[in-house]
Amino acid sequence: SAFQKLKTTNIKKDIVLIDRDSFLRLLQEFNSRQYKVILYLFKNSNEQKLIVKTQSEIAEKLELSTYSINKIFKEFIKLNILGKIKNGKYILLI
Repeated sequence: SAFQKLKTTNIKKDIVLIDRDSFLRLLQEFNSRQYKVILYLFKNSNEQKLIVKTQSEIAEKLELSTYSINKIFKEFIKLNILGKIKNGKYILLI
């Protein structure tokens, strides 16, 4: 899948831009939990693309386990979709 290919490709950490069409294709490869999380992050980020919510708060809101949220966040961070500023504070990089 495109998601797996993107995960295994050696992408430089400082590249954070992705064109809209590529991102939409990537979204199609997400499983339902990943899709649910990315939509939540977009809808709940502020103008600076910041999300000020803990993983536990997000898990509760989306009715997912904290373990699932943590795993998805790690994948998003690895893919440069999400950056962690500190616990409970993240930034969308796309």
